[in-house]
Amino acid sequence: MKSFALIAAFVATTGSAFAATEAQVESVLNLYAPSASAADVTKAEGNIILLIAHDGSTESEKRALIRAIVNG
Repeated sequence: MKSFALIAAFVATTGSAFAATEAQVESVLNLYAPSASAADVTKAEGNIILLIAHDGSTESEKRALIRAIVNG
């Protein structure tokens, strides 16, 4: 959860870390939350999802964080 808190704080202070494309978010969601769609997340959530996918967390941590975002 530490990773998510740091990423959320960074995004909140900068507006966004980078602009995620829908295709990039969809690709990550296919790996970590296959029942979710990029169309169902906001741009900010998409940015956070990509940051989580590329941080130093374990695969299970990434899966849990990304699923928490898409399941709201």
